[in-house]
Amino acid sequence: LLEAAAAGVGVVATDVGGTREILDDLTGAIVPPNDSEAIANTVIRLLNDRDLLVNQAAAARKSMETRFDARLSAAGLLQHYRALL
Repeated sequence: LLEAAAAGVGVVATDVGGTREILDDLTGAIVPPNDSEAIANTVIRLLNDRDLLVNQAAAARKSMETRFDARLSAAGLLQHYRALL
């Protein structure tokens, strides 16, 4: 999910595990687990609604850039290490 969102492509994921920690309704399409019909309908909806697909993909990429930036993560980790010393 992280890689797809960071790549700026549309994401359809099932609502399991940590999906909602990565995606929300603005950054991707979340469907119930074990519901192939919901997955198929969501993919078709996104293919037919280019604006929705583009907007979700752009929002997902922006979210990944701000929330999972390597420099910010490294700086945060360094701050934790310094606090322990």
